[in-house]
Amino acid sequence: MNPRRARARKRLRATLLGLIATGAFVAQPLQAQQPELITVARGNSQVVTSATNLQRVLIGNPNVADVVAVSARDIVVNGIAPGTTTLLFWETSGIRRAYTIRVTLDAATINSELDRLFPGENLEVSAVGNTLILSGTTDQPGVAEKALQLTESLEAEASIFDQIVVADRGQVL
Repeated sequence: MNPRRARARKRLRATLLGLIATGAFVAQPLQAQQPELITVARGNSQVVTSATNLQRVLIGNPNVADVVAVSARDIVVNGIAPGTTTLLFWETSGIRRAYTIRVTLDAATINSELDRLFPGENLEVSAVGNTLILSGTTDQPGVAEKALQLTESLEAEASIFDQIVVADRGQVL
């Protein structure tokens, strides 16, 4: 190792040990509270606002979500792929905050399309990870089949769990 680099490391180690010994450097854990959950649909964004100016921002897994600082107090979280990651930020006041970011499939868009195409039917889609759950009831088997086809076409790479119940109309003799 380079002698100059070795001396620099030795000085750094001595400085850190001195700060720890005097109590000037103390490792502080994140807030003891459970991190706040922020849910963002893939391809969508959400603004997170800090009470004070931000000093630094970090996203745990940039393959799941990314963040963009848009002002001294606001950041935008962009959902990239279904999954969960952690958002950390340090405020200039010294406070550190942690958020759990959950990126889901875009169930809201599918729900609005189901409502538009099948008014009066009791159909709903919810997202869990990379799975869409299609649920509800209808008296028409054709509606259930078309709702499943629509869901598959809007989220092609998702697993779809079909829980639609087709009500039995009974038979007339």
